[in-house]
Amino acid sequence: MEKIHESLRNLDVWVESHYGDWIDDVTNRLRGVVVDSSNFLRNYSLPIILTRKVSKEQFLMICLLSTYLPEDLRAMVQISLKEKIRKLSINVTMQKDARGVDEIRSAALGFSHKAVSQETYFFLENVLCTGNYGKRVFVYYLEERRLWRWFYGSVAQGARLGNVRLEFTSKRMRRPKKVQRKRGYNDHGSKRDDTKVYPGPDVTPTKNQMILDELQETYHEELRLRYTDLCKKAGVPTQLNFEREVVEKLWKIQIRKR
Repeated sequence: MEKIHESLRNLDVWVESHYGDWIDDVTNRLRGVVVDSSNFLRNYSLPIILTRKVSKEQFLMICLLSTYLPEDLRAMVQISLKEKIRKLSINVTMQKDARGVDEIRSAALGFSHKAVSQETYFFLENVLCTGNYGKRVFVYYLEERRLWRWFYGSVAQGARLGNVRLEFTSKRMRRPKKVQRKRGYNDHGSKRDDTKVYPGPDVTPTKNQMILDELQETYHEELRLRYTDLCKKAGVPTQLNFEREVVEKLWKIQIRKR
């Protein structure tokens, strides 16, 4: 564990030297809104990332920097970040069935042939937003997988946060960006009768959609088990408790649908 503590100290020094001003700016801005507004919960919602398009390197760095915020702000920021963690894209191979309809031949999450795939980003984003021990588990994962060169190289070089800010979102009513149009007028006879039931779109889940939903659900269960195993090895308390053999067996499952 001495190596983990050393890596944590090195990471703290690196974050302070590169992002100390950014963390202080976010802390002062968010805390100032909370202090100055007596009706904070009524007027503001959780902080959001203002930049419309944030790269995966930037988002991972923001998740890491959120662990350095003061305790009174950290929970609110991490709840907001947790809601914005992107879903993994599903790689699907399609084929025609006997009727000529497209069906899934095989489906997988992420790119298995890459050393550091989108699954790694997704996993580390979730780890950092789990609470007070997220940073320690994050460091243990990088140390175990020997990914420090990747982090200080690819992630640090790609995560330029000069124009990325975290602010509380105002709940004030604003003018709509796009005019909402309704069908006809209320008093000209073209409005649909509210007392009648009209046929709607078919929302019955297809076979392909059921396969994709099952794939997402299974992967999230495996992700939860993997996080539990990582916490146990890193000496971090967790509410989940599974045997090591069970975790390894479930994590090695390869999902294939035909």
